Amino acid sequence: MTMLEMLFLECPACGAPHTDFSFLSFHVSGGEQWSDGEQYAQSPMPSDADKIGQCARCGELFWKENCLRAPAHSLREALDSPGAFSPELRSLAHRVEQAERAGTLIPRCEWQGRPDEHEAEWDELQILDWRGLLDGRIQNTPSQELLIRLNLWRAYNTLKGRPLGESPLRWVAHLASRPGHYLRHLVRRDRLWSKHRPDYLRNLDELDKLLATSDIDSIDSLALRMQAARERGRFALARQLLAQLAQQGCPESYLRPARRMIALRRRGCYLLR
Repeated sequence: MTMLEMLFLECPACGAPHTDFSFLSFHVSGGEQWSDGEQYAQSPMPSDADKIGQCARCGELFWKENCLRAPAHSLREALDSPGAFSPELRSLAHRVEQAERAGTLIPRCEWQGRPDEHEAEWDELQILDWRGLLDGRIQNTPSQELLIRLNLWRAYNTLKGRPLGESPLRWVAHLASRPGHYLRHLVRRDRLWSKHRPDYLRNLDELDKLLATSDIDSIDSLALRMQAARERGRFALARQLLAQLAQQGCPESYLRPARRMIALRRRGCYLLR
């Protein structure tokens, strides 16, 4: 069962009050997980993007955890003056929602698993959103920068293209029915990926430095560093990190496919079974 708590936050820049919702509990059903930590679930679940807000009054981006609870008197004043009160705190996905309402992007719920002509541009927008949080517009602690770079890594992999967890026959059927449309989709995605590949590699280098000094669980940190090294083509380092994972008791069900991907010198992310 999903339960929400209503929060009253104050913009750290201009002091404007906002309302927001926090998950008290939630239930995840179904879904899949990838080697870079990306998860897709059939039921709603909290997103890392929801940890960042944008003030509706001054446009400032901020981490919600750094916000003060708005004082009661200012909330009463805001409720008496609707123009000064924001009914919701805008998340990182606000630009995407605006574009979808304007009709420039097709909502993902309408794709039904088909490669759409706007899909690559939608994925690129996620990259630009996460990368924009590293340009100094928002103050980040090392742990917050780590969270941003992890999501940026996953956004790059989504743009590059995630291998299908389902039967490839579905995509063969699409190719047979609309070959021109599908090939144009691949060309557009490859063009965008070529533009972003240098930044993708730089992000992995910075991510490895942050993971090496982070305070997250050692097995999780080693696993992410190993996958990042493999995707950068540093297979010798990936083997060393994999050996450390084995020494720390990482399950063989995780080690076996990673060992195979390193042996085959494969760089792409893969679906965890």
